[in-house]
Amino acid sequence: IEVEHEIARAMLEQFPSVRVVCHDDGVVGEFRVRNLRVLKARNDDDSTLTRYREHGHEFNINPAVAYFSGRLGTQRMRTLDAVTSVSQSKGRPLVVADPYAGVGPSMALLYTDANLVSKAYVNDMNPDATPLLKQNMEYFHSKRKQDGTYVVDCMDARKLVKSRPEMIGTVDVLLVNLPHESVDHLPDLLPLLLDDESLVCGWSIQEKQADIEHQLLAIIEASDWTSTKIHVEEIKGFSTAKAMFRYELVLSNKNKR
Repeated sequence: IEVEHEIARAMLEQFPSVRVVCHDDGVVGEFRVRNLRVLKARNDDDSTLTRYREHGHEFNINPAVAYFSGRLGTQRMRTLDAVTSVSQSKGRPLVVADPYAGVGPSMALLYTDANLVSKAYVNDMNPDATPLLKQNMEYFHSKRKQDGTYVVDCMDARKLVKSRPEMIGTVDVLLVNLPHESVDHLPDLLPLLLDDESLVCGWSIQEKQADIEHQLLAIIEASDWTSTKIHVEEIKGFSTAKAMFRYELVLSNKNKR
C-alpha cells in the first residue's frame, strides 16, 4: 500500500498535467464502469471527472461512473471515415443513431461537423452517463457551423423502436458499440434504418474462431433487409481465447417499393 502511494506521489511530481492518480481494479457491474481507488490528488481535488482531448476535440469523462475507453479512439476515427463516405455518396448530411453512446465520444468527430450529420440520436442505459452525455452534446452542438438536432435518452436500446416510433425508418448510420451483446441486439435495432442504403458499424467480443459473418447473415436473412456489404475484422485481442471484432454492414430494405 505504501509503495503505490509513493508511485502516485512521484507521478504527480513528474507530470504537472496530472491532477489525480488512481488504482484501477478493472471494470465492474452491468455498466462496466472502472473500479477506481484514489491514491493521491493534487490540491486535494480527488474528483475523477476530467476533460479529455481526442482528435482535436474535448469532452467530459468520468471513468468512475460511466464507461470510457481512450484506446477506442482509433475506432472512432475509422467510424468518421466510414460515415464520411456514406455522406458523400448520398450527397447530404446524415441522421446518426448511437444507442450505446456512453458519454458521447463518437459524436465529437461526427456531430460537430454540420456538413456530415444533421441529426444525432444518442442514448445510454447508465443513468450516471446521461448528465455527461448531455453536457458533451451541448458542447458539440455549440461547435457546429450550422444548426442541427440531437436527442439524448436513457433506456434499454432494445426498447427504442417502441419508445421512439418516430425514429423508425429514419437512420442513415447506426453505431452498435456494445461488444458483449451487439450482435444479439441487432434485430431490435434494424427497424430504425432508412429503407435506402444504410450503414451499421458494430463491435463484438467473441471467441477468436467465431464466424461473425455467418451470425450477421442469419440476422439479416431473418429481417426485411438485404446486405450489399459485410466486412468483419479482428481489431484487438481481448484475452487468450477472445478478440474484439469490428463489423460494417451496408443494408437496404428488400421490401421497399
